[in-house]
Amino acid sequence: MHNLNLHRLFFGMVLALTSLFAHADGSLTHLSGEVSIKRADGAMVTGAPNVQVFAGDVIHTGADGYVRVVMKDEAEIMLRPKSDLKIEQFRYEQNKPSEDSFVFQLLRGGLRSITGFISKRGNRDAYRLTTSTATIGVRGTTHDVRVCISGECGVLADGTYLVVRSGAVGVTNQYGSLLVESGKVVYVPNTSLPVFLKNDPGIGFTPPASFPKMTEKAKSSSTTSPTGTSTGNATGTGTGTGTGTGTGTGTGTGTTSSASLPASQSGVTCYVQ
Repeated sequence: MHNLNLHRLFFGMVLALTSLFAHADGSLTHLSGEVSIKRADGAMVTGAPNVQVFAGDVIHTGADGYVRVVMKDEAEIMLRPKSDLKIEQFRYEQNKPSEDSFVFQLLRGGLRSITGFISKRGNRDAYRLTTSTATIGVRGTTHDVRVCISGECGVLADGTYLVVRSGAVGVTNQYGSLLVESGKVVYVPNTSLPVFLKNDPGIGFTPPASFPKMTEKAKSSSTTSPTGTSTGNATGTGTGTGTGTGTGTGTGTGTTSSASLPASQSGVTCYVQ
């Protein structure tokens, strides 16, 4: 009888763990240096390949840390050193595209992101990146974002910076809007219009050579979406169909000249076309 009870207990634990991992929202695939995860309940987990991530987690990189995260819908995120990223909400079910949702918050530091199936099927406004001062609606693009607070970025003024690698982004604050196309860099201050910058002042970063290159995959409503969490090392080799430079909405007036960068920041809404 004792052995039978132990067997039942073990079997129950296996089922519980299986259920837990089956509902993981993503996983760490590559990392270098200090990486950790703070769970929603406050528990700390040391970063390692294949460690699962869930809504409510805060992913942290130390002074020498880089990490690549792949979500269940095949979205990819890379964090640079000294970054904190919170997964606020993630919902992805293969047969319910209208209920898709991916909301994540960059608390500090910087990231590079490429979209997955979310926003390319069903609800095109389901993919959002926020900072303490910005909301970026993403619809099929590759972009870098850097959040500078409390002078952490050295010569860069505090604020939200964005460089678009592919696609086009409509950036809006209370003073006006800009359409930011591929290859353009924008800074959004607190007290005036968003401004274009002549060069990338340090928004982008170079991950370790062991990390796979981010490549836009052909993800669309006609593409069969994955049913499990992606943990592999391979990346797509196609040229991608989710980019494009469409006319977009939400653009308006705004200066396109470079400007000095005030040390302040404000609420920003960015819509990626």
